[in-house]
Amino acid sequence: MRVLFKMNIVLAVVASLSGFLLAFVNTKADFKIKENQKKEIERAISDLMPGFSSFTSRDVKSYQVFSVFDRSLKQPGYILAASGSGYQGEIKL
Repeated sequence: MRVLFKMNIVLAVVASLSGFLLAFVNTKADFKIKENQKKEIERAISDLMPGFSSFTSRDVKSYQVFSVFDRSLKQPGYILAASGSGYQGEIKL
């Protein structure tokens, strides 16, 4: 009985430390993850519409719509981000 109690205590301590460590790493990496996602969106927009200077984003129903502007602040077009389910998860276009 005493061995089971010790094993449960050790398991609880290891699980608590693991959970704390994962939460800590997640909060520290969250800013970098969001920054990389924004850079990826900018890179994708520049591939589709070279020469853009800025863009704005808004949600329309279940889609994300990007209004793209050139250097003279004219709006040459829109980009629609769509997603669907694939074999291993969500596919974003």
